[in-house]
Amino acid sequence: MVAAWGNLGECLRLQDKPREAELTLIEGLSLHRDAPALLHNLAVVLEAKGELDAAEQVCRHLLALLPAGHVGAFNTLGVVAFRRGMVAAAEAWWRQALALDPANSDARRNLAVAATRNQQLPRSVDAC
Repeated sequence: MVAAWGNLGECLRLQDKPREAELTLIEGLSLHRDAPALLHNLAVVLEAKGELDAAEQVCRHLLALLPAGHVGAFNTLGVVAFRRGMVAAAEAWWRQALALDPANSDARRNLAVAATRNQQLPRSVDAC
C-alpha cells in the first residue's frame, strides 16, 4: 500500500501538480508513518517547490531513521545544498550517495553538472 501512495504522489509531481503531490504524500504518511519511500518523495516535492528548509528537514529525518543512509536522501540534500550555492557541501552529499550506490545516475549527473559549472571538467568526467 505504501508504494501506491508513493506512485500517486510521483505521478502528480510529474504532472506538475506539486501541491496535490505533497498532500497525497502527507496523507500516505499519516497511514504509514516514517515510510522511507514516502518521506523521500515528499522531500523531492518540497525541493521542487523551493521549500528547501522543509526538504532538508525531511531528508535529515529519513537519515535518522536509516543509519546506513539513503541514496535518495543524500542526493536530495545535495540538490538542496547546490541550490543554496553550497557546491562543496552538495558534492559531499552526492559522493555519499555514490558510496551507497556507485551506479546512481542522479548523483553522477549532479556531480558532473556541479563540476562543469565550476569549470572543473576533469572532475566531472571522473564522476561519470
